[in-house]
Amino acid sequence: DTVVRWCAAKGIGRITARLTRSHAETVLSSVLELFSVGQ
Repeated sequence: DTVVRWCAAKGIGRITARLTRSHAETVLSSVLELFSVGQ
């Protein structure tokens, strides 16, 4: 569970590092929204 979370966070970080700040914020807010919907 922890390894999967770490790998997912690392992957999202690598993707967003290549984007502009505004696009990275959009991606992160969308990912966080996915987690909040399920709870």
